[in-house]
Amino acid sequence: MDELLLNPTDRKQWEVLPQAESGRRTQREAAKELGLSPRWVRKLLARLRAQGDGVVVHRLRGSRSHGEWTIPGGQAAGPVSYNIG
Repeated sequence: MDELLLNPTDRKQWEVLPQAESGRRTQREAAKELGLSPRWVRKLLARLRAQGDGVVVHRLRGSRSHGEWTIPGGQAAGPVSYNIG
């Protein structure tokens, strides 16, 4: 079984979106509650129907950073810091 670790924003979406899906709350009310646009709530609801509960978590969470280099042995070299100035 996969486990979702939710921050407070994700948890709020996880609670409110199913209510909008079932009709206990309108999409407009859900949008206002979450601080999103009604259009974005509709997109999230469509993804919820297609993909399940994982839509509340940002899709890039857990993936490797673009600023991280890889050493030829496959190990990460750590984040890159840039000195500008």
